[in-house]
Amino acid sequence: MLTAIKLGRQAYTIYADHKTHQARKHTHRPSHYHHQSPISPTGGFNQPQRNNNNKRATMITLNQISGYSHHGGLPGLLARVFLRFLQFVLALTVCGLYGVDLDNARKAGAYADSKWVYAEVTAGLSAITCLVYFLPMIKSLFFFAWDWVLFILWIVVFGIFGKMYINEAPEYVSGIVRMKHAVWVDLVNMLLWFITAMYGTVMWWMNRGGISMRKSEV
Repeated sequence: MLTAIKLGRQAYTIYADHKTHQARKHTHRPSHYHHQSPISPTGGFNQPQRNNNNKRATMITLNQISGYSHHGGLPGLLARVFLRFLQFVLALTVCGLYGVDLDNARKAGAYADSKWVYAEVTAGLSAITCLVYFLPMIKSLFFFAWDWVLFILWIVVFGIFGKMYINEAPEYVSGIVRMKHAVWVDLVNMLLWFITAMYGTVMWWMNRGGISMRKSEV
């Protein structure tokens, strides 16, 4: 009788242990479960984590832009891009204004005047320089000396054609009117390249000895 009771108790203990093991098996969670974000119904991570990643990527992009802006922050960067854009557009304008006379001379079989060729070369160099400066990895402030060279070239262009056409009476000749307009475009080009050359020189001088601007000014 006692033996039967002992066997019954052992059987009940084994059965209870088995049920407990089954219950734990069905409620088990991986050890890394609590370290992950909650799972969405589609099986992916929740949207808040995606939003955080997007915000982080946006901040990285803004930091990269700020790194290319050198000084003045985003407003300074936009101002310099605007100046370079004006330089590019006005350089192409000069190419068109002076190119008309060179094309007429070519059609007439006449020689190309060296003064007009010089103006075209100066405008072409200016346009190419602006395109190079538009590249984000190029820090144009380090090439302020080249801006001074172009400024001097534009001084010569304005001096040559200003002397020829500023005091010239138009006499309703379209070519003379066009060249009088071209002289003032030359003047604007000269001033724009002076501004960028001076700005680059000042920024280079301020940082030459390791002097850095305050964070609010960068």
